[in-house]
Amino acid sequence: MNLGILKYDANTVSFFMFSLGSAILEEYGFRGIVFPKVMQVVKGSSFRKLMFGITISGVLFGLIHFQNIFYQPF
Repeated sequence: MNLGILKYDANTVSFFMFSLGSAILEEYGFRGIVFPKVMQVVKGSSFRKLMFGITISGVLFGLIHFQNIFYQPF
């Protein structure tokens, strides 16, 4: 693919699209779905809901990425 003076092959474009797409979907999943659902379920003040939402979505996010510690070098 020729985009002006820069030339990209299909693998490079696919790599960046896959990377960008997975990051966007991941953020949407944890911040757009999990976080609001946790805040709906938790009873109490707005501060309590916010803290539980942040904590639960953060822990789930960390657990999903915990597998990377075993399969990728530092």
